[in-house]
Amino acid sequence: EFDQRAERAQARERHPAATVAELTRLVERRRRQFEVAATVSSLRSDAAQVTYHAADVGDPAAVREALAAARARMGSVDLVIHGAGIDRSRSLMDKTEEEIEQILAVRLGGAQALLEAAGGARLVAFTSVSGRFGNAGQIDYAAANDGLAGLVVAHGGLALDFSAWADIGMAAPLAGAAASALAYAGLDAAV
Repeated sequence: EFDQRAERAQARERHPAATVAELTRLVERRRRQFEVAATVSSLRSDAAQVTYHAADVGDPAAVREALAAARARMGSVDLVIHGAGIDRSRSLMDKTEEEIEQILAVRLGGAQALLEAAGGARLVAFTSVSGRFGNAGQIDYAAANDGLAGLVVAHGGLALDFSAWADIGMAAPLAGAAASALAYAGLDAAV
């Protein structure tokens, strides 16, 4: 189990001059790494052949290299999962053009890079219900997720629209509010 207190203490020890926000980002990065390792371990215990490669999906060469490494290790790749995303929720008037482009590039450009490098592998994308229903402060993120779902499905892949998950993911701190908003809209939220 991930021990957030211990991780924060270790981060503070390794980076004594770090701000609270910097320490929070460091701990969050470690938590995500822990979750990935636990998921891969769980899949392997079910006799699945799994390899995990992190790459900047905005860099098509890095994506090609990661998939080539996976093929070299596994022999073939049957499934590629795209879960990369950036959320900078706030009013459109407060967003820069560069931020909007970055959010679109990670979701859509990342999917395009994965599709080009995947060969015959099927692409599964973790998308957001914001792409279907919108969300306050997320016009760019919603557009990116709607486009991502359409792109992946058009290429024979699968798009899974999720709301905020209770304990994991970039929207985990908002899971309760997301569940309330979905319930208000008449949707069943399993968070």
